[in-house]
Amino acid sequence: MIRNYLQAIAMEISLLTEGMKNIRKFNKLSANADKNYGQAASNGERKPNPWILTKILRYHNKDYYEQTIKPLLKKNYEVKNYRKQLTQ
Repeated sequence: MIRNYLQAIAMEISLLTEGMKNIRKFNKLSANADKNYGQAASNGERKPNPWILTKILRYHNKDYYEQTIKPLLKKNYEVKNYRKQLTQ
């Protein structure tokens, strides 16, 4: 079970990189945003935060968020609570 949990984290981080690429690919950026995109993207890769991608998906692809991401978040929450109960 632990290996699957770690694999999910690795998948979330790789999804962040993919999400950052898709921002530029599928959205029209302002001149200033386009100018600063490279720096913002590299900051995201150095400090990956899967919650950024979660928030992007929640607002811009609500169906995918509701059908795919939300159940995974619920499952991870349940696993975390289960682990907490085991250590008590």
